Amino acid sequence: MFLSTRNNSLHLGFWRTNRMLDLLVTATRKAVAYIAGRYLVVNLQPIMNYKLLGGGTVSASNYQELVEFLWKNSHMPTHTLEEFIDRTAANCKIQTGAIISTYNVEEFVIDLIDNEFIIPIQE
Repeated sequence: MFLSTRNNSLHLGFWRTNRMLDLLVTATRKAVAYIAGRYLVVNLQPIMNYKLLGGGTVSASNYQELVEFLWKNSHMPTHTLEEFIDRTAANCKIQTGAIISTYNVEEFVIDLIDNEFIIPIQE
């Protein structure tokens, strides 16, 4: 079956193929937008500055970044972040008697802030 126009005539298979390509492009765009929205992380958290009890300041956008920075720049080398957290909590207990949670990074930092080992700087 053919479709006639003023300038040419085309087989209807052309129109079906063209429509299928349009549907495929639309579906691909929707899939890419969904994946981008779901899996691409945009860091919208503000950078916070923290004063350290031992001196100096640190900037981080979240608690995980803060603890990783402290771990990497620590004078007590450890193999893992968990070891660093455990050792730091033990040292805090020895130095001041403070009990610092080692359950997760968030509770660890909150306890360090509550016991004034780390002081958030409000700007």
